[in-house]
Amino acid sequence: NEKSIFSLLSLSKVISQDNKELIACGSSQGHVCFIENLKDNNFKSYTSFQSESKTPINCLASYPGSNKLIVGTSTGEVLILFVNLAHDSLLIGKIRTMVNSPVTSLTTMKYFDNPFLIVVGDLTGRITLYDSEEFKISIEICAHARYITGLEGKSESEEILSSGEDGYINLWKLKKNEQDELIELDISFKVPDQIVTGISFIPNSTDIIASIYEGMDSLLISFNSH
Repeated sequence: NEKSIFSLLSLSKVISQDNKELIACGSSQGHVCFIENLKDNNFKSYTSFQSESKTPINCLASYPGSNKLIVGTSTGEVLILFVNLAHDSLLIGKIRTMVNSPVTSLTTMKYFDNPFLIVVGDLTGRITLYDSEEFKISIEICAHARYITGLEGKSESEEILSSGEDGYINLWKLKKNEQDELIELDISFKVPDQIVTGISFIPNSTDIIASIYEGMDSLLISFNSH
């Protein structure tokens, strides 16, 4: 039997059809495993999906309260699953990135009248926003000179935070007029001589926190977004 490595980089909370809150994780053999917290720190796991050709899963994302799980693969596909523990999870949509570039980061966010947006970062440094209903491209930008290492959306302020292997942390502002959906670079911050490995908004704060790779150590930095 082939061993499957489950990466801690591929974790996401998701709600199943029967309203169970689960932790989803992706594996190097294309499995999606769901972990349910029963009670008293007892857990039950389910494996209910495997990608075609056992394509490794790089990252996962979900939208709060949704039964949809977004799966990013190493072959440049974004898979949308309907999570149902009673049966195998159902593949309900598939998106392919430009030039089949591996998906390196994912996030979701509410955006105006859309149910939610799927925000995809890839190996080329491109960020693409997709409609979560028809899976059409809404916005596409060349955001970083190297691959995207982190993404997070903030629905209430219509902002997207991104980090790249180029050492930059970028804050993007979403806007909309009568004809077009737009994105503008609001803040760009260079971390000197470091690789930024992840990024996140701090809840109930205007600050941002980033993890930095330095040898065998991880550092955290914070700066104000306004």
